[in-house]
Amino acid sequence: MASANSFPLAGELRTPVKFLEVTGGRNKINARIDVPVELVTVFAKREDVSGSESLEDGTVIALQVRRYFIRFRQDLYDKGTKLIIQDGTTKWNIHYMGVLGNDQFIEIKCGKSE
Repeated sequence: MASANSFPLAGELRTPVKFLEVTGGRNKINARIDVPVELVTVFAKREDVSGSESLEDGTVIALQVRRYFIRFRQDLYDKGTKLIIQDGTTKWNIHYMGVLGNDQFIEIKCGKSE
């Protein structure tokens, strides 16, 4: 839980991000595929938290962690970690959603690996 001093100010919510939900679909040969569907675009405060590297099967993988703050939306909070955030052309997997204040903001922690 964050303190009141860490709540984002209205002018800091200036990064447009899309929330995507993965649904099942079919391709041309009727095989099942996962299709991301855009739910909503909101303005968020973006913070780059950390970055690191991991050695997996002899391959170096870059790990990035990012945090977003958005105004509270019950529909997004209910779906939680099932959603994906698209910031520009980059898609981020959501690992955590938490409520700040009295349902004022949602803190979202997400990451991606390259």
